[in-house]
Amino acid sequence: MEKWKLLTSRELFSSKWLMLRQDECLLPSGRVIDDFFVVEVPDGAAIVAITDDNELLLIKQYKHGFGDFVLELPAGIVEQNEDPALTIARELREETGFVATNIEFVTTLITKPARMSARTQIYFANGGRFEYDPEFNDAEVIEKILVPVAELPALIAKGNIMVETSLAALLMVWDKLVK
Repeated sequence: MEKWKLLTSRELFSSKWLMLRQDECLLPSGRVIDDFFVVEVPDGAAIVAITDDNELLLIKQYKHGFGDFVLELPAGIVEQNEDPALTIARELREETGFVATNIEFVTTLITKPARMSARTQIYFANGGRFEYDPEFNDAEVIEKILVPVAELPALIAKGNIMVETSLAALLMVWDKLVK
């Protein structure tokens, strides 16, 4: 198999949150695609955090692109030159007030690789405590939800967790959750 060859690329739009570019690519078949659009977004980090009472920490948050509330893992954007482990510790504290112990890196997930550049670093924490009041920015509407780990399969089966990175992250650490 061969990769596509990038012939030209031009930026169409750029903001703090994303950059849209149009690529011209040569396919291995010899065909040229002159209008392949790619959305570049900052990388993110998410965490599967388990409390000392063996409860999974989730957040319910409004997502305007989806137009509704979603149940997902605490997560956030990795700031430029920031260590993703620091990002997730900060996001966890800001969104939930939780300070995790024993944070460990699990894997890197890619999201919508056909049209986006997004990567999400996944972390796992077993233990910690609520030490702070959450600190939301004015665009965030967040509710923290604690779910006993034993109830997680039913929650997933009912379709209550639909965010792909949350589902994939939970699958990646499943053996640690059911030990």
